[in-house]
Amino acid sequence: MRVLRFALAMLLACGVAAAYTGDGTAYSAAGQKDATGFNACGFGKLDPQWERMYGAMNADQFPGSCGKCVRVKGTDSRASGESFLVMIVDECPECKHGDIDFSSAALEAITGYSWDRKGISWDWADCSGDSSVSSQAASSDATSSSSSSDSSSSSNDSVQCDAGRKPCPDSGLAGRGFVCMNHEETKCCKTTNGKRCTPLNNGSRRLLK
Repeated sequence: MRVLRFALAMLLACGVAAAYTGDGTAYSAAGQKDATGFNACGFGKLDPQWERMYGAMNADQFPGSCGKCVRVKGTDSRASGESFLVMIVDECPECKHGDIDFSSAALEAITGYSWDRKGISWDWADCSGDSSVSSQAASSDATSSSSSSDSSSSSNDSVQCDAGRKPCPDSGLAGRGFVCMNHEETKCCKTTNGKRCTPLNNGSRRLLK
């Protein structure tokens, strides 16, 4: 029992209830989430915070992650000790389980390096939380946050579809980045303006009635 209590105390002291660990890297600058190709989540322009603090999730953990946030902390010596919120907007096919590829601004905030491979610890988090939290502040509320690891539910609230279009009602398609419907409400699309679409199945169409 003492060992378990000690382990819990160490996790809280780290500022992030580290459900996952891996490497943090960077693939593009702030405001350039499509620099290496159109993002796999099909997102258009996001809020300024997420145009700066975004990331691409490894292939193993990418399904269902579009639009969700992670709270990340650097684990190397140059890291500030603060944890930062990052929104997942893309997939990193070559990244291993636990790895996240960030904007250079996010990687620098988290690890102190803008273009390097550095250790990180992270967990899923509410996108409406504080953008950065010190280790001391995070340890006080870490016990009240529950991990939603690898949840299949879609989190498209942060994505605004173009006028007249509805969010995709099919959680499976939405989790794969098909976030908005076409005007005819027969397909879900990877862009907010109704492009790169796939048809809804009959069960999903019944949800609209």
